[in-house]
Amino acid sequence: GHVTGVQTCALPISAQGASVMFSRQAADAEPLLRGSLATARKLKARGLIAQVQNDLGVLLSGTGDKAGAVAALAESASLAVKHGSPELAARAGRNLADARMNAGDFPAARKELDAALRAVRSLPEGHERAFLLLGMFPSRTLRRVCLLLALTMLGALCESWARPGPPPQIDAGFRELVLV
Repeated sequence: GHVTGVQTCALPISAQGASVMFSRQAADAEPLLRGSLATARKLKARGLIAQVQNDLGVLLSGTGDKAGAVAALAESASLAVKHGSPELAARAGRNLADARMNAGDFPAARKELDAALRAVRSLPEGHERAFLLLGMFPSRTLRRVCLLLALTMLGALCESWARPGPPPQIDAGFRELVLV
């Protein structure tokens, strides 16, 4: 949607909170994200609220606040769907499924993962869709697939390395000197 002047202030604060969060400084990130959330709520900017709630939910999940993470991520996923942002709906849905699994609510986690997968399938073909689909796999399965692919590529490299090249050809005409 349309970004107003006040939203341009909330977006960098939210981004700063997310970057601080990923630098493992949760105590510093939470106030920044909550401040961005308050600004977004004042503006009634559903897309921005959904983005900040997703970031806040990931942060709360990492700090062990399971109930807070589930609440934030549920609001994020719901608002992303209402706002018409399937990419954010997929990310928030995947994060919500993880938070529900951490909380021990496995049937709800499965339901959220199915909803996130539907959101991913609605995206156009491209790298965002591919990365979101890769994120849907459990990490053990993804590691196995990547390892199998790496071993296959290593085998192909070894095969081409050991294969002899073409035989040498002498490109010399009549009465030309060839040094060997």
